[in-house]
Amino acid sequence: MIHEKVAYSIREVAEREGYEIGTCDLLLSHSGYEGDQGHKHLRNLPLLEHEVALDPRNLFNVHHLGRVLEGLGRVDEAQQALERGVVVAREMARPDPLGTLVFAELVWLRRDRGQESAELLAEGRRLYPKNYVLLFLEASLGADEGRYHEALSIYDQLLVVDKSVLPDAGPSYDEEIFGARAHEGRALCLMRLERYAEAVAAYEAVERCAPDDPSLLPKRQLAAACAGR
Repeated sequence: MIHEKVAYSIREVAEREGYEIGTCDLLLSHSGYEGDQGHKHLRNLPLLEHEVALDPRNLFNVHHLGRVLEGLGRVDEAQQALERGVVVAREMARPDPLGTLVFAELVWLRRDRGQESAELLAEGRRLYPKNYVLLFLEASLGADEGRYHEALSIYDQLLVVDKSVLPDAGPSYDEEIFGARAHEGRALCLMRLERYAEAVAAYEAVERCAPDDPSLLPKRQLAAACAGR
């Protein structure tokens, strides 16, 4: 009903007709999540509610339901849906990589609402120790709590990740956590540690990753002023 998949039909046709399935050079650019999503949220909500009622163990749909409810301003319901998803993830005999979505989204939501989120994140990191979104969240929360050296170390780890060998299993990553967002996180930590010259270099690295972001110039200028340039 939602998030339809073609892989099953492709395999069925290949097996029936004796075809091989290979890799082609076709690149699809999906722009469906750009711009105002309000109309899509209203369309998707009843579909997601129906699907999650039928299969509450589908963590991808549970995560999407939480995002839609949050997008519609129904934040309490979003949190409840994500919390139910976390319970499902905990109960699975083998961790489902898609559980990272509900853990990460719930951590972000609790953080934004001023609620405790460190313990939840620690649990997610134990369940999914190789997931980079949760690692990025650990750096962000560390910076929030003043653990700047620890956060810097994590941002440095993210900046040397080889994106060409990311695992196929589980959800995809926003490449910015390996680039602009990691550099900006480093810059903020360096500013807090009064390592201003290094912060200038970090902001310059952010600008190279996101040259069209107008918010970066004044941040770099402030770092440079603090460095005495």
